[in-house]
Amino acid sequence: MTEKDYLPQYAAEAVRDLELGYKNAVKQAQAYYGEDKKKLLAFAESYRYIASLLRQATHIVLPPNGEIYRDNKTTGPSDQECPSLTGLPAPITSFEYAWTHDLDKNINPSYSLDGSPMITENPPKRISLVVDGKQLVEIEGEDKSLPTRICFLSICYHESVKRWNPQPTSVTVFDPLKVYPMNYSDGRKGWGTTAEVYDLVNNRYIEAKDKEIGSAVFSEFQGDISLVVQACHALRVGAVLESRKEKSYTKNRTMDKQGVGGFEYHVLRLPHGTVKETLGSRTGTDRDGPRYHFRRAHLRNLSSGAQTFVRSCFVGNREKGVVEKSYEVTRGEAA
Repeated sequence: MTEKDYLPQYAAEAVRDLELGYKNAVKQAQAYYGEDKKKLLAFAESYRYIASLLRQATHIVLPPNGEIYRDNKTTGPSDQECPSLTGLPAPITSFEYAWTHDLDKNINPSYSLDGSPMITENPPKRISLVVDGKQLVEIEGEDKSLPTRICFLSICYHESVKRWNPQPTSVTVFDPLKVYPMNYSDGRKGWGTTAEVYDLVNNRYIEAKDKEIGSAVFSEFQGDISLVVQACHALRVGAVLESRKEKSYTKNRTMDKQGVGGFEYHVLRLPHGTVKETLGSRTGTDRDGPRYHFRRAHLRNLSSGAQTFVRSCFVGNREKGVVEKSYEVTRGEAA
């Protein structure tokens, strides 16, 4: 008896739809002239670019809504979690998850290729695509003190049109180690960081004068960034990635015919029974913590009696100074 495997094929399906969308957009552009044609072709090229990134990405399947150890989707990264974002598992990573929050509310717009509103719905499936610039390209003579730039793109499946579409903007986080609380004009509380917003529709960056637009776009991406931080933090404290491939012959054959077969996915496996205790209960911050220092890899004993592995990392508050340890190695006499 063949074991059933209900492995989602989000990345493969998205690549298929995006590459088809690119071809259709190029044909559609023939009916346009001047700036309109140039604008349409530029946005169509973003379809092909994102599909190319997805083909190269390491694919990670997350629980619904991407929530690994939190219940509150609006909670931003803590001071202790932020450094984990610099430990992305690959230069290009896709985090794939079903979305069940507020599916009855029409609050998430998508756009046609010319930038006009097309549908307004909350997509039931999402992919957060992350590109780590420092892993992807090592520039000779690069100043290592520069902030780590990490680009976030979002691809969503819209039930009304039965296909995957990229969101019309992307967000680049300049320095993930610097996150601060903020209040929005409508009274909501959130968090922010130094970021750059790119408009894929018009092929331009959102300028500083368009602060209101940039803030709205960043607000949409806050959930993506938070879930990626959760995943990276889980990996930092002992979670592992298990690779999986689709076991259904029929499904594999269908994907092969569509030119997107053979995608390998990874499932995030947390230490059994230790999720809340290992990850979710940390309320302290590094601002009030000890000086910045290196923490060795070690086994942590939990109150449940279980143990979990904690990876080596740097922790603490740089403003209080840096602890530098040096050791003198001497040669002992033979026994």
